Amino acid sequence: MRALVDIACQLALLDANFISKIEQSELLHQRWAKNGKEENAPHLLASINHFNKVSAWISTEILLQKDLKRRTQLLGHVLSIAQELLLLGDFSSTYSLASALGSSPVSRLKQTWQVRHHSPPPLNTCIDLRLCA
Repeated sequence: MRALVDIACQLALLDANFISKIEQSELLHQRWAKNGKEENAPHLLASINHFNKVSAWISTEILLQKDLKRRTQLLGHVLSIAQELLLLGDFSSTYSLASALGSSPVSRLKQTWQVRHHSPPPLNTCIDLRLCA
């Protein structure tokens, strides 16, 4: 269990590093979505990229588990890490994990979710992962 807390802490530290570099001007007028976004919102884009990489990493790790027992165990670990992230107040990483769990390939793992005695939570309510554990 301590290892899961450590993983959550490290994810939170990574997020804090990315988010602390975002300047207010990067958030104005949706600069991250317009021409010249790399120059106008580099730190925000780095934070978004980090979010996407964490989400892809988690969903990939779950999907790579061929054994149902191991996949279910990993799913439980991800839910525990997400709960720790919530306690740490890191909503970015929490939602990144929720995004991975709500992705189509992961949410279609019916046997995995049945063993966990849950159905995959809808992404819009998955931020409250206390309901999922």
